[in-house]
Amino acid sequence: MTNSLRRSIAVLIFAALAAGASPALADAPGPLTLCLAAAADDSPVYPLKAVPANNREIVVVFRLRDDEAFGALTHTWTVVDVGAALPAGTVIASGSVPARDLKHGVLRMKVGKDLAVGTYHLDVAAEKKPWASLDIRVVAATPVTSLAKPEDLLPLVPGTAWTYSFVLETGPAAKNKKFTVAGVDRGADGVFRGAETLKVAAKDGYGARIEFRRGETLLDEEWWALGPAGLAIARMRLGTEEAAFDPPVPMLVLPLASPAAWTHKAKDGSFEYDYRMWGPLAVAARGGETPGWVVWLKQTAGNQATTIERQFAPGVGLVREVKVVALGTALFYRQELVLQAPK
Repeated sequence: MTNSLRRSIAVLIFAALAAGASPALADAPGPLTLCLAAAADDSPVYPLKAVPANNREIVVVFRLRDDEAFGALTHTWTVVDVGAALPAGTVIASGSVPARDLKHGVLRMKVGKDLAVGTYHLDVAAEKKPWASLDIRVVAATPVTSLAKPEDLLPLVPGTAWTYSFVLETGPAAKNKKFTVAGVDRGADGVFRGAETLKVAAKDGYGARIEFRRGETLLDEEWWALGPAGLAIARMRLGTEEAAFDPPVPMLVLPLASPAAWTHKAKDGSFEYDYRMWGPLAVAARGGETPGWVVWLKQTAGNQATTIERQFAPGVGLVREVKVVALGTALFYRQELVLQAPK
């Protein structure tokens, strides 16, 4: 399969149109990983050491070892210490997940109000025998500081540029398929690496025209519209083909709120995306950490699932993006951009 796919969700949109259709990051994950969400291949999105109380949901991804196989996993969520909110030992949720022929998946616990600050415990049993457990800490949410004006989110002045390291790894679903990536070569380890640059080339009625390049290769162009409703893709151009989006496809919504969730649908019904947004959370921005926002979206088409995680630092812009495409339960490819510190 020839792959000229680059970092943007707009590539997916264009294909659909053509067819007519501050908790800190956690340490290395074990069999259970606390996180904000799950990517298309069930890898953790923004692993957490603690859950902000206003999330109202605890998400844990599980991953079995190669030599493990179970018919089902049962999960029990228990209070350890949340003060006077609930007695210790209270079971607040439980359930069962079919696991036959699966090596990974997601466990969720939802509540209808903010979580009580304190500690909880997750027990997971396989075939009614203890398999793994996880202590979970819930902390008070960091207050949201609103932007004084939309332009405080990121600079869209012509000439502004961001340079990212680019890494793309293929998964089991891409085995035996021809796979090329525009602007970079595959390394001896099978991984594509390079640099990608986004530059504000000009402004017009659609917004700021952003050029995407890998090395000297022009990948495509997008028009980013920034206003009171947030940052969105209003138009794009791939080679000689162009498309305008009505309504524009959101990248981040304003005013900032956490957590936030919304769905974006094309007027012609050709595509639909589910979004989640969290913050402020620590994100890496040009050599240091700063309060930022994590936006996650998912699209499903047949047996293919695509997720994109974007991290934004107000005043800087997009600082990290991870795109994961899976076919069924198998990873097709994972693509990551990380903003580089200025030299």
